[in-house]
Amino acid sequence: MTPEEIDHESKADLENILAKRDYKKIEFRRKVLKAKQFPVTMRYEQRTVRKNRWFITMLALSKKNINQPLTSIYCIHESSNGKFVYELSQDDRDNVQTIVYKPHFFSRYKERMGIEECSEAVIHKLMNRVGPMTVKFHSLENGNEGIVVALEEGLGFGESYRFRTVHLIRTYVSKEMLFNDQIEHFDNGESIRNYDIKQMKKDWGIREKFDLSEKKNEVKAKFYDMKLNFAKLRTLAPEIYNEELERSVSELYSVFDFIIEEFQKEGSSKE
Repeated sequence: MTPEEIDHESKADLENILAKRDYKKIEFRRKVLKAKQFPVTMRYEQRTVRKNRWFITMLALSKKNINQPLTSIYCIHESSNGKFVYELSQDDRDNVQTIVYKPHFFSRYKERMGIEECSEAVIHKLMNRVGPMTVKFHSLENGNEGIVVALEEGLGFGESYRFRTVHLIRTYVSKEMLFNDQIEHFDNGESIRNYDIKQMKKDWGIREKFDLSEKKNEVKAKFYDMKLNFAKLRTLAPEIYNEELERSVSELYSVFDFIIEEFQKEGSSKE
């Protein structure tokens, strides 16, 4: 498909996608309202009348996102050449950008990340990243406009078309293979993602510094790292974060919360 055809195809589906998303927002709002642990996520698949498979993920890092969840919208398109992914960088009806990840991109990603099979689970993980996307534009020798997208553990390289409304991401380069100027851009994207992790830690009540002894700090740090890892798992792989795992995690939280509470009591008594 040409950039013009991709632009038309994604925008033709947009009204149906956003209409259902607005309906699902009501359900998601109730879920966030009742939630006692964050982040909260909901993902669903939508097949449009044009027979495109779209995936919409809504994420709330805290109750502050109850009315404005972080949203990811993308389509997985099967072709004779492999999987294409069309991602809508904004869900604003008047300012939509389509980012297209070509099959070669996933081939390179699989190769450079040591993944045997680039399954849909890998695609979902890439597309459901937390936080804003960072991009950098530059001129190419052929006269076109190049684009660099900061992704987890590397950068995606491609070209931009139609006044920056369609971006074709052709290949992937891991952090270890980057040049100095590329590393600077990657670090910029990394700093933004780290901001979201810090916000997530804040929402989860995870503190960076502790006032207790070194041994107690170590126990607490491991506990909070565990909470953060489960937060990432719940966000990036909701399909395996089932009710049984939820109960097990809750039981662990109760035990560790009790231990931390005892540490705090002991620390207070010595002051």
